[in-house]
Amino acid sequence: CGEGELCRSFNYALMCYAADYQPWILPQICNDELIPGHSCNGGGGPKRELTCQQLTELSLEIIDDSQTECLSNADCMLKCRLFRDFLACDEYNHFIGEFSALCPPING
Repeated sequence: CGEGELCRSFNYALMCYAADYQPWILPQICNDELIPGHSCNGGGGPKRELTCQQLTELSLEIIDDSQTECLSNADCMLKCRLFRDFLACDEYNHFIGEFSALCPPING
């Protein structure tokens, strides 16, 4: 990204936006160089997973959404995540701490 811009996630596309453009809607991806006044990952340190989501607790609208591409972590290289209203693979863990992953299946 250019000077004063942050890389942000926008429906599977990574795009550059001004650092102050809708920070609450478009999750930022860490830049190589920090922009003064903006911190990636809330000021440093490793990102932590959010509480996982059980597939059985999700609505049929999410499971049947045309953008849903996974129904378990096994369908992906790393994690299947809930992106607000659909499920998709996060192959490089770019969205750890931003969107919840599915929980591992409960055996028993």
